[in-house]
Amino acid sequence: MRGGKLQQVGIRFRGNFSFAGYNSSIALFGLEGFHDDQPLVRSWILNHGELIDEFGPSEEWSVPTRHFWHVYESNNAMPWAEELAWFVANLPVQHDECETTCILAGYIQDRILQYWTRFPFGPHIGEALTKAGDNLPQVDPTSCDKDDLKLLACIRDSLSRVTHPLKRDILKSLGEIERACSISK
Repeated sequence: MRGGKLQQVGIRFRGNFSFAGYNSSIALFGLEGFHDDQPLVRSWILNHGELIDEFGPSEEWSVPTRHFWHVYESNNAMPWAEELAWFVANLPVQHDECETTCILAGYIQDRILQYWTRFPFGPHIGEALTKAGDNLPQVDPTSCDKDDLKLLACIRDSLSRVTHPLKRDILKSLGEIERACSISK
């Protein structure tokens, strides 16, 4: 695990929920000279291990989205809940080569879809649909399998309460991918 980066989410608790900066993970120990083989960094990892995962290929540490969604579910009536949901929808996906399942599950289902199911009329719904639309063309229908078809159906179903005009484009893309996946199998 030499040279890995410990990633921390850009949120902190101080009575109120606040965000530190921008919509991506913030490297806590990613500064030069901070490595997870150093005692202080190793101690932090050991004390927070249940909240972080190491991504093997890059040896980067990150907080899985499920922990953020748990915080959201526990605090969904708070004034910052929508901001948290949008923050999590924009967290980067840890990957080396992102193929069909990574795009559908990692980028869409675990992040953007979670935003639009919680906030189908939210202030970022157009941006969420645009992000999904930007990711769908990267899906390779020749590499999809039954599980990917289930993910496509899940994404389609999740849009049932969304009324934004961009929804139409997403449904069209999903249909094209589903047809191409069915033909390739």
